Amino acid sequence: MNRISISNGKRAKKNNKVKTGRIIFTLVIIIITVLIILKFNSSKQDNNFTDGNTTEQVNQIISNDIAVEPSSEKKDEIVSVEDMPKSMSAKTGAKYTVVGKIVIEKINVEKYILDRTTDNSLDLAVTKFPDSETGPKINEVGNYAITGHNYKGIFKRLKELVVGDEFYLVGSDGRKVTYKIYDKYVINPENEDCLDQNTNGKREVTLITCQPGAVNRLILKAEEKILEEFKMKKTLTGILLAATAAVMTLSTAVFAADTVKVTPSASEVKVGDTVTVTVTHIPEGVTGYEYTVKYDPTVLSTDADSDHDGSFKQVKADLEGKTLPTNTLTFKALKEGTSDVTLSDIDLGGKNGTLVNSGDATTASTTVKVVAETATPTPTPTATPSTNSNAKTNTDSTKTETKADADKTKTSLKSAKTGFDAMYLVYLAAAVLVAGGVVAVAKRK
Repeated sequence: MNRISISNGKRAKKNNKVKTGRIIFTLVIIIITVLIILKFNSSKQDNNFTDGNTTEQVNQIISNDIAVEPSSEKKDEIVSVEDMPKSMSAKTGAKYTVVGKIVIEKINVEKYILDRTTDNSLDLAVTKFPDSETGPKINEVGNYAITGHNYKGIFKRLKELVVGDEFYLVGSDGRKVTYKIYDKYVINPENEDCLDQNTNGKREVTLITCQPGAVNRLILKAEEKILEEFKMKKTLTGILLAATAAVMTLSTAVFAADTVKVTPSASEVKVGDTVTVTVTHIPEGVTGYEYTVKYDPTVLSTDADSDHDGSFKQVKADLEGKTLPTNTLTFKALKEGTSDVTLSDIDLGGKNGTLVNSGDATTASTTVKVVAETATPTPTPTATPSTNSNAKTNTDSTKTETKADADKTKTSLKSAKTGFDAMYLVYLAAAVLVAGGVVAVAKRK
């Protein structure tokens, strides 16, 4: 008995080692794959700007605000329509096309749907309201309205249906779609809100019939019934997209540091002077830019702002891929005062994986002071040839300033590079999280 126990214990330890080895191997493969993908993406030639709508699109998908064609959600059931007539004729000789049929099993209704609503067609069956040219076709995305008389065998028992009840439509093409009632109410005939076509990309059906006395209308709203597996699929897709958006937001924050530097031609100018503001794009290889410029329109004026409201956009991209290291903004000093010239919503684009998209996370600004025309500008120290000591002092001061500017530029470039490297860490962290999930699943098994 003891031998058997010892043998089983050794076998269990061996199995645990094998399982642990598999988990570690899977973890390594995932991390290597992510790094390869990152390397591939960073080497691609890309001159396009990020459009900034990623987060918005994720939110729309999660909230069903993006229209999804039925074929992308699931394949509709196809049934035989051999017994369905092509058309029906009224006693007056008017002919109506049969576009499908409605089946409401709870109240024993199975009626053909005619292509338009008239007094004659309503005597024959239920009808598309107002006609097939208005709104979607049967079983397509949109609000498909069907009306019928409050007669026995037609829509007389429609009032018995409640929220949660189901029915289905079969189109003349054989597609069968089941719908579930989500609302029920009564309106007057002048109210047409029930015909609104804004369905957030879903297939909906509106059933309409008269109330007793033909004064008001009974309305039942229904939407396509989606199977639970497709709901789960949409939920998981939404979670993955939300996670992707979160990682992209972190990457954007990483790139937020040191993207541009704004410097005026002079910190103090006179009324009537032209002020040149230079925007220096710190990352190397910038081939396009977009940002919002804000200033005080009572102090400064610029032709770039057509509305003269103190805000305008600057957008440019070189189609040949030439670098754009700087951009010049020209203002005119209007009156005494102080104005900040601020850049926000900064997007810089470049080649070879150097795309920088800082978005709302980054702003850069400089201050321009406008003084009266009679003001005497502060004299700039100059070297005096007759005094060797003064010349030496000015030279040393110039060297010190030049060195300080060079150090500042190096620091900015280093910061931008650090941000780019940090992006890899962000994605690597995401990969580790995914791998952790795999490990948790493996342990559970």
